[in-house]
Amino acid sequence: MQGNEARHDRLAVRLSLIISRLLAGETLSLKALSDEFGVSERTLQRDFNQRLSHLDLISDKEGYRLSGRLTAWRPPDIFTFLQKVGLSRYFPGLTRKAVNHLLNSDIHYPCLAWHTSIETHPTSAECFYRIITAITSIVDVRIQQTDSEWLQLTPYRLVLQGAHWYLIAAFALRLVVIPLDKIQSVHITEIPSYRRQDICQLSQEDNFIQGLPYFESFQRTMTDRDY
Repeated sequence: MQGNEARHDRLAVRLSLIISRLLAGETLSLKALSDEFGVSERTLQRDFNQRLSHLDLISDKEGYRLSGRLTAWRPPDIFTFLQKVGLSRYFPGLTRKAVNHLLNSDIHYPCLAWHTSIETHPTSAECFYRIITAITSIVDVRIQQTDSEWLQLTPYRLVLQGAHWYLIAAFALRLVVIPLDKIQSVHITEIPSYRRQDICQLSQEDNFIQGLPYFESFQRTMTDRDY
């Protein structure tokens, strides 16, 4: 009897966590859930197809998610944030349970990430969040660099490399990289952005990111030699 109750308790906890993440707008992978909950993928398929059949779910190669017809409410989620900005790689085997332990440690923090201070311009904060707004809204921006004219760009990503943030963007379909501390002003336009998939992919590759500090010099050299 106690074994059945414990099994039912685990099932209830698993289903409640799955539902809360679906409502937060996440796409849930069977493999990731199997590793987290210690159950088979077949059991999880039964959860989605039978026990959660009342939900309007979509299933594809990425996993299960709520239909777009339902409005997802996303509470503050540090685990998702760490994944989306590329910081989860710094925490070996990071899970939601580990994040909860870190957040619940009020007296003695078990982890400390030491890093160098980033170099910023007095207007960096405002420019930073305007660029983020433009990227998520999929619209172009007009930026003014220090001692430079206004330039209309399609923004792709802001990437932190070393002590600097870099804007990866396109100008007339040409790839450009601009240090954030050289951007003086940003204006968000209403012009829809057209993003090239190859630049999207390139902007998250390790080798490209490592070369960001040298991109401007390399580009200037190529231009001077008229390649």
